[in-house]
Formats: sequence, structure tokens, C-alpha cells
Amino acid sequence: MISRPYPFFPFLNCGGSDGEVRVYCFNHAGGSASSYYHLMKNISGAVEIVPVELAGHGSRMDEPFERDWDSLVNNCCDAVLQLQSASKKPFVLLGCSLGALIAFRCALRLEKLGTPAQRLILCAHSAPQLPVPGYKSSMGIEMLPEEVMKLGGLSEELIRSEEFHKYFLPIIFLDYQLHDSFKYQGERLMKTPVDSFYGSGDIYFGRDSMLAWSSAVEGGVSCTEIEGDHFFAYSSEKFQNELERICLIVTNK
Repeated sequence: MISRPYPFFPFLNCGGSDGEVRVYCFNHAGGSASSYYHLMKNISGAVEIVPVELAGHGSRMDEPFERDWDSLVNNCCDAVLQLQSASKKPFVLLGCSLGALIAFRCALRLEKLGTPAQRLILCAHSAPQLPVPGYKSSMGIEMLPEEVMKLGGLSEELIRSEEFHKYFLPIIFLDYQLHDSFKYQGERLMKTPVDSFYGSGDIYFGRDSMLAWSSAVEGGVSCTEIEGDHFFAYSSEKFQNELERICLIVTNK
């Protein structure tokens, strides 16, 4: 058990909504809790956005990376449960790209612990039983900038900058190594409803790859297209509206 949950949630009580539903948000490779800042500031007052900061990222840059999936998931779940123990409000897990896999593993763990999330929202990542297209960390860090440009979200000028290569590229590469070490062993969510979303301009993940999550979920998966690229979840107004709609369902309104 971690000593306290708050390093995981750097934006807790930092001006966002203290809503009726809490949404824990997990990032893409190389992302930090600040990736969800726009969503946190613009979401309806009924929804509390709680971005999750992993060790080695953002405000926790000085901490060593989590390289083991079991340790990463256990620590995230411990932090969530500690924060939930102080509040009985319902909660949702949301993950984008790499964060979708982390959110899925956390949802499995929380079900086993008897405290399932009321909803799991998966964005921009195929189901765990499918091969993942594109770059692999085994190709080396030298090939990574090209992949980052393909996915969108950052300008070519920034990606080619010395600062990016010195400070950000190593973090993205370590996250890809974590991603590539993910092993799916056929686990299925039994109690947690799942909604999936994909960007209309995502070069890798479309409707079929998102609907394939139904093999890992009891009860099926909804699937919605959102205009945008791989990173639509951070800025799309339509996605924000969909998230608000899901949270209203959670509160039975």
C-alpha cells in the first residue's frame, strides 16, 4: 500500500469541478497529468476530472519509472482506493492510448478487490488480444520521432527540436517499452460497463479495433467516432459532451 495517494493526483482541488462523479484519467505514452487540463477546466460541474500522474512523468519527473505492470497497476489502484475511501461518490476510469491499457488493467484489479468502477472509457487503443500496429520500442529510439509525427498532436518543429530529443523523447521511449511489455492472458471484465471512442483521423485505431474490446468485456462495448486524430480525448468538445452524458448515466439522471 502506498503511503498517500496525492502524488498520483497533482490537480486534485486545483480549481476543477468537485462534481458528483469522479473520473480518473490515464495518459498516452509520454503524457502527464497536465494533458487533461483542458478537459478538467471545461467539463460540466457535475463531473470531477482527476488526471493520474505516473512516476517519472510531469510533477513526478524525479521518481523512477514503473517498469513492471503489476506494480504500476497495484500502486494506481491503491491510490484510487485511498482517495475513494474519503468520498463515496461514484467513479469512472478513462484511458487514452497507453492509458487505455492501464485503465483496463486497473478496472480488472478493482473488480477483484470488490470495488469496481462504475464505468470504463477506452480511447484510441485496440483490444488487448489484437496485435498493435506501428512503432515498437525494439526498433530503437532513433525511429521514434517519425512515429510521434505520424500520430499528430505535436508540431514537426517541436519534435525536431533539441529540447524535445533531450527531455521528452526518452520519456516517450520508456513508455513504449512499458507498452510493449504488456501481456494479455484472457482476463475479462465482469461488472464494469465499457464505452470506447476512436478518432476519425487516427491512422491506427478505428471502429473494428475498438469494438474488439467486447472479447475482453462481459456485456459488450459501445463504440463512438470522434472527429480528430489519435489525441482527440484531450480537446474534443464532442468527446467532452459524451463524457458528460456517460457520467449522467452513472448518477442515474
